[in-house]
Amino acid sequence: MSVAPKTTRRPGGDRGAVTLWAAIMASAAFAAVGLVIDGGAMIHATQRADSIAREGARLAGQWVDISTLSSTTVTVNQLQARDRAEAYLAASGCLPAAGEEAIAYAADGAITATCRLPYDLIFLGGTFQAAGQGIARPLRVN
Repeated sequence: MSVAPKTTRRPGGDRGAVTLWAAIMASAAFAAVGLVIDGGAMIHATQRADSIAREGARLAGQWVDISTLSSTTVTVNQLQARDRAEAYLAASGCLPAAGEEAIAYAADGAITATCRLPYDLIFLGGTFQAAGQGIARPLRVN
């Protein structure tokens, strides 16, 4: 008759090892899902800020100074354009950056609009500032 060898267990042994593994993997999965959701939302917020800024620049470019219509170059009435474009940017939820103009004019006639949209992160916590920029140039079309 053969006798099975007696196995001894260490006190505590591997008890709870699967529970620890499952807890670590669940935390890692939660973090991965959070990065995907918040990362995608941050990309979307940046695209939206770019779109709003481009539209603000185009809006500013539409306020052509009527006295320059007969000349070869087209200039923009900067006061009206700035007021209208800044009103559009504010209505769209854009926040002004500290020390930065929402609408800027270059010497070559280019109009640059900037937009900063706040986005509250869901999983990662905190607030993300999505920055967008749009450039428009008024052109004379015959």
